[in-house]
Amino acid sequence: MTSSSPYLADRFRGCLLGLVVGDALGAHFEGRSAEGIARRYRSPRELASKPPSAPWSYTDDTQMAIGVAQTLIAHRRIDPKALAKQFAANFEPYRGYGRGTRLTLEAIQDGLDHEDLASNLLPGGSFGNGAAMRVAPVGLMFRHNQHLLWEQARLSALPTHLHPLGIEGAQLLALAVGLASYAESIDRGEFFQILADRCTSAEYSGL
Repeated sequence: MTSSSPYLADRFRGCLLGLVVGDALGAHFEGRSAEGIARRYRSPRELASKPPSAPWSYTDDTQMAIGVAQTLIAHRRIDPKALAKQFAANFEPYRGYGRGTRLTLEAIQDGLDHEDLASNLLPGGSFGNGAAMRVAPVGLMFRHNQHLLWEQARLSALPTHLHPLGIEGAQLLALAVGLASYAESIDRGEFFQILADRCTSAEYSGL
């Protein structure tokens, strides 16, 4: 992969806009089977030409990605406690938060020990994809330092996702965003090999 900088700001905007639009579009299909979607839309082109009817509304995933971006702007890094407070400040229940995240954010708002709650809601902590869904701003900001990116992505997961798979999923997606943000062209084999080389779990590495 080769790098290019003139359009970096456009890529940042495109990444975040794509996150919002993709989230709002995907919300129309949440819970539906892949087979059912394929019967309705035979190709991505058909979906783009005949998208679901309005209204479109983004979900908790975008709302929390906004919180990640706000925390990075304010602190220039991920401070898990500050991030948790930002998540709670932005909390809008109608956006479809999962039960565990909702309880965690309500605990923060009430001044309770959300860290203990997050670790006990599910044995070993949540390994859902919520931390990965919101991590794009981390990948953009720390794109030139993979070691720092990896650690900052880990920290961004901690307010709600403590399971190693939930954390590693966020780390891998942050790395993918970082790599794509400055690549002039992408060799698919090389791109996925870089991600595979960073995997530590069998679930992600496929080994």
